Amino acid sequence: MATTSETNATQPAGRITLLHGLLLLPVTCVVYGRAARFAVITLHDRVNVADNPRFDPVTVSGLLEFWQVPYQALYVPVTYTWFGLLATIAEQPPTADDPEHLQAEIFHLGNLLLHCGGALLAYVLLAQLFAHRGAALLGALIYSVHPLHVESVAWITEAKGLLSALFSLAALSASLRFAMSTRRAAWWGLAASGLFLAALLSKPSAVTLPMIVLLVLSVQPNARHRRAVVLMAGWLVIAAILTIATKSQQADGHIEHVPPLPARALVAIDATTFYLQKLVVPWPLCPDYGRTPAAALGDHLLWLRVLAPLAVLGIALAVPARRLAVVAIGVFFLALLPTSGLVPFGFQNYSTVADRYACFALLAPALLAAGLLARSWNKTSIVAASVWIVVLASISFVQTGYWQNTQTLFARTLVVNPRSHLSCEKLAAVARRSGDIAQAIDYLTRAVAIKPDSADLHNKLGDALFRAERFAEAETVFRCSIELDPHRKEPHFNLGTLLAHQGHFPAARAQLQTALEIDPHYTAAQNNLRIVEELLRQQAAEN
Repeated sequence: MATTSETNATQPAGRITLLHGLLLLPVTCVVYGRAARFAVITLHDRVNVADNPRFDPVTVSGLLEFWQVPYQALYVPVTYTWFGLLATIAEQPPTADDPEHLQAEIFHLGNLLLHCGGALLAYVLLAQLFAHRGAALLGALIYSVHPLHVESVAWITEAKGLLSALFSLAALSASLRFAMSTRRAAWWGLAASGLFLAALLSKPSAVTLPMIVLLVLSVQPNARHRRAVVLMAGWLVIAAILTIATKSQQADGHIEHVPPLPARALVAIDATTFYLQKLVVPWPLCPDYGRTPAAALGDHLLWLRVLAPLAVLGIALAVPARRLAVVAIGVFFLALLPTSGLVPFGFQNYSTVADRYACFALLAPALLAAGLLARSWNKTSIVAASVWIVVLASISFVQTGYWQNTQTLFARTLVVNPRSHLSCEKLAAVARRSGDIAQAIDYLTRAVAIKPDSADLHNKLGDALFRAERFAEAETVFRCSIELDPHRKEPHFNLGTLLAHQGHFPAARAQLQTALEIDPHYTAAQNNLRIVEELLRQQAAEN
């Protein structure tokens, strides 16, 4: 891979390169721009932003709390600080027509801004690597409009992935300048290190960035590799310290199925094959593919999926541009590694794979495309790349529309993955808020049929049945929830409330007391228990 000279990287020509890259912005805005009018999605958007108590109102002390301790079992203070800054702009007085105190549009525009910045940085980086502005522009367009980005851009919560990708691209660009420069190298190294730290504090999956930097630099003949190795070793130390320091403060989420390490390696390879497929054929897409570790390991075609990455690597080694192809593959694999399933994480209860996990990994196809175009810049290659960009942009435009609100998103998800109990649960919540309890019961019944071992789903179904005054059914479902997970406080509370409603006060008291044994600070259980005990005293006095 050829690079620009140091003069071109630091003199006014660099500004011309950036202006050339501004052609990315209108395309990116056309593809994703309508997401700015979308609503809050009830998939972590409420807990992270809309109903976050630290944003009602935003205060300096509230923002500082994000830097002191993890929030929602995740230490990403840069992301929450970004949300806080947007919340100061988004504040509005709630009304009957719009009860939200934060405008969702501001956060969606924030995501679009971050992605536009990432696309520009991808262009700058590719121009650095290949010294060819046209090839860099087409490569950056592939990065910008690829449909795997839709989830990150259209989902408010995934600002963390966009922030991490933005800082990672900037850190990679600064690292190249650090390794290639004879002047101001220390400043570039310091800047790159700060950007890497910002990427880590936006989303921990940036932990593999040091290896990606070394991989890209390995094919830069003029790079000072020893200098780069020392810097990357420092980055790894920073990442290790930060991981250890924050992990001890974070509560481990309940992961239903954690395979042994050899099986996790198979899960990781299976995930890699999935992303390779979606890279080439990015359709259909949804937020829940149901590809859990158990589902992956139970696939009778797993052996074939395991061979797919090896086949891709074999092809890369056989083509004339094999050095470029191997580097691109390495970048792709390393970017995906933290969320591949080797290390268990909470969302694996639903799926190991998700579009958002490929956010930074999409640099790989952009890198490969820009490198090939720089080697063979002719009418045929330009037309082929342009057609592919139009196809990707069209798919992304359509896919973005599905993220309009919770209803459209999860209705579409059920079309793609009919076994998505997550979608049934979210659609039930939408139905319940609209007052359609019967439809909520239908969705929750379907969810329980898909995942019969879920105490949480049984509890939610019982609550819906209770609200529909189907008391006998509700009691049966609550007891099933308790049987599945006796240490869950909510079904004990709900069953106690139901029994009290039916006048079975001694049994109700026992359930409410159990809920308080699990959580002594459970205010709702405390209040209901006081009411039940008062009613028992009245009964005793009457007798």
